[in-house]
This record gives sequence, structure tokens and C-alpha cells, in this order.
Amino acid sequence: MKKIKLFNVYKFELPLKNELNIKNNKLYGTRDGLLINIETNGGLSGFGEISPLPFFHSESYKDAVLQVNELRQNSNFLEKIENLLEDTFSSDPFMESTNMAIKILKKESYCDVFEKSFTDFLLKLNSVFSNINVYPSVRTGIEMAIISLVFFNPGLEKILESMPDPNLPVCKLITDLKKDIKKEMSEIIKNEFKTIKIKVGRGLVEDESDGIKKLKMLIIKNRLEKVKLRIDANGLWSLKEAINFGKSIGTDLIEYMEDPLGKISEYEQFFKETQIPIALDEKLMELIDLNKINEENWERPDYLKAIIIKPDHVGGFYKTASLIYFAKKYNIKTVLSNSFNSSLLVSFIALFAGIMNMCDVALGLDTLKLFDRNLIAEDIEVVKGKINILEIFRNIKKINYNLLSPVGF
Repeated sequence: MKKIKLFNVYKFELPLKNELNIKNNKLYGTRDGLLINIETNGGLSGFGEISPLPFFHSESYKDAVLQVNELRQNSNFLEKIENLLEDTFSSDPFMESTNMAIKILKKESYCDVFEKSFTDFLLKLNSVFSNINVYPSVRTGIEMAIISLVFFNPGLEKILESMPDPNLPVCKLITDLKKDIKKEMSEIIKNEFKTIKIKVGRGLVEDESDGIKKLKMLIIKNRLEKVKLRIDANGLWSLKEAINFGKSIGTDLIEYMEDPLGKISEYEQFFKETQIPIALDEKLMELIDLNKINEENWERPDYLKAIIIKPDHVGGFYKTASLIYFAKKYNIKTVLSNSFNSSLLVSFIALFAGIMNMCDVALGLDTLKLFDRNLIAEDIEVVKGKINILEIFRNIKKINYNLLSPVGF
């Protein structure tokens, strides 16, 4: 019987290079969070990150600490995890996936078949949380620890090696249009980024639209017409401001705009006036009820092009997978992103994208440059606008323990 031997909780404080602007609120100094480490009596070890972001998550860091302490002392909850582990290790999902690929789907990679084994496991993982209310960031961290305990072994490396290309595209992040646009353009050219995300809604509409137009001119001048822009307003504009901005920048090179308005009821009007499609991020769960996600009568709004999924916002990786399949059903683009998390959770999201065969859509993971130091000893390198998930897999458990301190309960 698999028994949980240790359930350790550590605090980390990652020093920020500069202040973080979160919906016109300032976060100074450090990005704080928890690292949990679950170990079994068989010597298996899994890590998870719990880091609610101030001004974004409804739960606070202190809320997370209290709930984690409650869960680690909940014998019924721990028993559910142990039963899941016992059930999972009674078979070999890697071997099953390999055999299925060889016998049934010879033309498909092991990774294609493993996706089904993995999502079947996520369904069982979801049952561990039945009848309890868990904060989204806390559930994400615990799910992450359990998943890494089960799957982060050489078997997964062989699965990932079967991918046609282990390099996944990353979206370049520009947080401040007032910085040197030519310098940003130089980095775009050097690293061959194909997708760029620009944060707006922080200054005058006219100034920000001028910044976007200047960037577009440089893209065209450098013959990079395949580069696409994602504009993120974080719901900070009024309808008038958003429409003025949209009409000013036009639709050329614009992939979509994330949450242009504070009221989702006005999104249809914005799209009608500007013809700029919309992606849902913070407003995602106002439109899509995760408890009714499998209902047949849902109608996709005309304006909706993409959904941005931050696992610790929607409530973990089971719900993330559910949203991915929901979006695929309605031909909605899915973009995996993060909440200015540490390199541990960013690495996990990248691996999750690989396992789920999300290899073509640029990931929203270009945030680690905002920190002076990070939880993973090895930096995640962006080469030609992509990250290599095989390298990430090989480095993910190289934790910087000098950045951790035990949480005293």
C-alpha cells in the first residue's frame, strides 16, 4: 500500500527586478508562495507550487497557508490520495501507452496515446477533491505534486522523446510600451518570436495606441508580417476607450485582444465596432461555467476567438484539461499561461502542454525574466522563440533549496 510518509510545506520569496503592475496595482519586493513536497514510503517524491497572486486571486497567501495545513492533517483526504496512488501504480500507464501505440496506432507517437492515459488519471485525481472546497491555487499545487510524484520518471521522458518536435513556441511579453520599442524589436528579431503579447490599459489610450502602431510599423519594416500581436487590457477600459483604441490600431497583425472591458456584456459591441476578436482570461469563468461545461446547448459568441487558461486561476490541471477539450469542441483557440509564477509551475505548465499535444499555440510563459532568482536551479532558455520541454523535464526537480524556508504551523 502506498502511504504518504511526508507532506512538507516551504515558503519562498522570489526577488523581483522591478515592481509588478497587476491591474493598476503595484507589487513590490518579492513574489511569495509555497512549495509542497509529498513523499511516499516507497521513496517517490512530488513537488507542487501554491502562489496566489495579490490583486488577482481571491485567496491570499495566508488563506493558502491555513488551507494547506488543514488538508495535510485531514486523514480522509490523505487516504484518498493514497488510494489513487495505489490504483495508479497497480498498472503501468507508460507501458500501456507504449503497447497501445505499437499494437493499435502504429502511425502515432507514444505521446499521442499517452494523452488519453493521462486524462484518465486526471479524472481519477478529480475525485480526490470531491465534497471539499479548495482554493484554486491550493488545488493546483496539490494536483501538481501528485502528478509529478506519479509521472515524472524516465517513462515520461521516453514519451516526450517521441514527439515530432519537443520545442514549444512562447509568446514574448512586453509589459511597458513606454520602454524602447526598437530595443524590444531587436529582441523579437534575434529570438525569432512569432507571437507578442503587449500589456495595455495602464496609460492614456492615445499613447498606448500610438505605441502599438509604432510596433506594427517596425514589424512590417522588418518584413515580419507573420508575427501576431496579442493585446491585453486586463478589463481596465470603458467601452468608449476600448472602441477608440481598437479603431485606432486596426485589425492588421492583431491575433486578439484579451479582456478589453470590465463588463463582459459589452464584448459583443466592442467586436461589432472594431472587428477585433476577443480572448477571455480573467473573464473566462463569467462566460463558461466549469460545472456545466459538458452541456450541449452552449452557444459560442461571435467575438470569442481564444481562451487563456492559467491553471491556478481555473482551479488545477483537471479543470484545465476539461477546458482544453471544451475549447477544441467549439473551435476556440486555447492558450496556456501563468500568474507570474515561479519557474517550477511555469515548467510544469510547459510539460502539461506537451503531454496534451498543445504544440502549435504560443505559450504565455515569458514571465521569468521579471525575477532575479528562481526555484529551479537551471534557467528555462528561450531559443528561437521556443522552449525545449525535454530540457525542462530533465531540470524540473533541481530545486534551489536555499530559496526555501519551512513553514511553521
